[in-house]
Amino acid sequence: METDIYRLLFFFGCDVVRKKLLLAFVFFLSFGIVFCDYIMPSNVSGNLTSTFGECRNSIDLTYNRFHMGIDISTNAMENTKVYSMGDGYLWKVYVNDPVYGNTVLINHPDGLTTLYAHLNKFSERFLPVINSALVEFGEECHIEMEFSDKDFPVKKGENIALSGKTGATTVPHCHIEFRDYEKKVVLNPLNFLKTNINSPDTEISIEKIRVDGEQFNIVNGGTYYFNGSIPQVEIKARLVSKSGSGKFGIKSLKLYFSDVEVYSIEFTEIPLDFEAEGDYVFGEASNQSNYWYKFYSPIQKNPITVNKIREMDRLSDSTDVKLVLKDDWGNVKEWSFRLKRR
Repeated sequence: METDIYRLLFFFGCDVVRKKLLLAFVFFLSFGIVFCDYIMPSNVSGNLTSTFGECRNSIDLTYNRFHMGIDISTNAMENTKVYSMGDGYLWKVYVNDPVYGNTVLINHPDGLTTLYAHLNKFSERFLPVINSALVEFGEECHIEMEFSDKDFPVKKGENIALSGKTGATTVPHCHIEFRDYEKKVVLNPLNFLKTNINSPDTEISIEKIRVDGEQFNIVNGGTYYFNGSIPQVEIKARLVSKSGSGKFGIKSLKLYFSDVEVYSIEFTEIPLDFEAEGDYVFGEASNQSNYWYKFYSPIQKNPITVNKIREMDRLSDSTDVKLVLKDDWGNVKEWSFRLKRR
């Protein structure tokens, strides 16, 4: 029986192709107001190796982008089982994506889509269709395959793939994302999985400050000098593992001038079209281990949730400043200092 057509998109010089395939799957989902109790996609460790919103350099190192999900350790092993985090259906498959590698996207009854990236191998259920496309258009081709809700129903906990290190990564792990295509945002996966993930043994570290491009050490109650109307303030900060085994991004950063909140960065959600705009948040020398957070920008768009800096004409000659940083587990660190015009 011939079912709904799905789309095949071929990149890197390959033609865009629409192709009918014979499938024999029948599936029905009744969508309404549904709450999904999501589970972990990997049972190997339960440990994080990266958090949502961290800095990543572009492949050509010309700009910064956002890490749009979290990474779960597979203890550097490949071919560990990756499970669907909830009931739903296979919506898309990416093959040979330059960043995500081999990828699965599952649509869920609550309207969210979960993404699983850097995979070595897809489920045996999906392979016949995927392999037929690879045979016809070449194993090196970047392919995007889209399915209807009638083609491949998926159950929560079903093995949908094996982990790997395809795409723009060097260490095997399980990368996941939660996407809301209706609102056009990517959500912090820890909003859904935090109780299932081992809390890392970390502490918030504020390591350096830059004022108008000049770098200084952190001094509690210290004074830092600036020129011009409004100083450009950046801090180097991260979550540092007490065992020395990992570094993570900060969940929330707030800047106060004379006890008034003037700038806020909140990694709760990031617009889908903002993934490559990390330069609005991360300063020079930022990378996947070092994060220079900027407290100035010409725009206000998530994750920049407050930006009164752009409305200011001139900061007073001497201003009391406070920074409040929080991680995903509620830990808080504050630092107070003074900005003074030369």
